[in-house]
Amino acid sequence: MEGRSLSDYLLIELEQLAARPSRAELLARIADRPPKNLPAAEDVLVGVRPAS
Repeated sequence: MEGRSLSDYLLIELEQLAARPSRAELLARIADRPPKNLPAAEDVLVGVRPAS
């Protein structure tokens, strides 16, 4: 904020906030993405945990 007035700082902050997608837009973008084929958590953990 150095060298800026509070009004200028707040204006920049509000512009950045307004440029962000809304929650609904973000969820729509996520829903439009193709699903990922990831291994099951159990399979990953079996490979990482030491055998007991």
